[in-house]
Amino acid sequence: MFDNVLVGVDGRSGGDDAIALARQLAAPGARVTLANIYGSVGWPPGSGGMFLDDQRTEAEALLARERERWPGIGTVEVCASTVGRGLHELAAHRDADLIVVGSTHRGIPGKVFIGDDTRAAFYGAPCAIAIAPHGYAVGAPPLARIGVGYDDTPESQRALAAARQVAESTGAQITVMWVIGPEEVRIQAPIPADWPSATTALVDQAQRALDAIDGVEGAAIAGGPREELTKLADNVDLLVVGSRGYGPLGCVLHGSVSSYLERHVASSLLILPRDPAQLPGADSPADPRAAEPATSVGR
Repeated sequence: MFDNVLVGVDGRSGGDDAIALARQLAAPGARVTLANIYGSVGWPPGSGGMFLDDQRTEAEALLARERERWPGIGTVEVCASTVGRGLHELAAHRDADLIVVGSTHRGIPGKVFIGDDTRAAFYGAPCAIAIAPHGYAVGAPPLARIGVGYDDTPESQRALAAARQVAESTGAQITVMWVIGPEEVRIQAPIPADWPSATTALVDQAQRALDAIDGVEGAAIAGGPREELTKLADNVDLLVVGSRGYGPLGCVLHGSVSSYLERHVASSLLILPRDPAQLPGADSPADPRAAEPATSVGR
C-alpha cells in the first residue's frame, strides 16, 4: 500500500474516480492530498495576472467543495505551465509515492482512456502512478483480484512486489501473466521454421518459473504482450505493470505496452517506476533536481 498519495482533481468525474481508487490503494493512516493544477491554459492578451487570479480563485473554490465532501483530507492548488509538470513537481517536492488520476470524461464507462492532461501526468512521473477507469467512483469494486504483467525483469519484479503489498491489505488474489512475444521467439530462433518449437520451449520455461513463485496463480502464454495483458485486465480489478525504457531512474516511462494499456484496459491500472527506492513504503528522498511549484497553497 502507499503512504503518501497525491490525487489529481479538476471538478469533473475523473477526479471522483481517482479519489475512489486512491482510497483503496492508500495504506491505513496514509497522507492523501487532493491537488488541482491551474494556469495550464493560455490567458487573453492584456489580462496579465488577473486571469491567473481568477483561475486560482476557481481552484480554491473547487477544493473547498472537495474538503466538505471528504472531511480531514488535505488539498493544494498549484500554478504550473502544464498539469503534468505541476503534478510531477508537487509529487517530488512532497516525496509522494503515488499519483492517482482519472480517465478522461470522454472515455467509455468502465475503460481507462486518458486525455492529454492525464497523459502528461503519466509520462515521466517521479513515482508510481495509478489510473482509474471512467465511472469507477460509481460502485467501485473491492480489489479482490490483482493481475500482474511479469517477465522476471527487475521492473516486473517490482510490480509483483507492489501487488503483494496491496494484496496483504485487501486479501486479493494475484494472477501473474508472462507473455512470450514474437520478438523473444525470433531472438531465440532466427530461422522461421524453428519458431513453433522455440515458442513452446519458451512458454514451458516461463511457466516453470511462475510455478516457483509462492502465493500467486501464474500463466505463461504466447502472444502479443499488449493484447494479452488487456485481456487479463478484463478479469481483474487492478492491473499492475512495471515501467520500461531507458529514461531516468525513478520515473514512469513511455513505452508501447503502457501506451496501449492506458487506452484499452477495463480495470484500474497501476504502473511502477524503475527505481526500486520508489516502491511503496520505501524510504527515499525527493529528487533534488525537482523545483518547488510556482505557487503552492496546502491545507
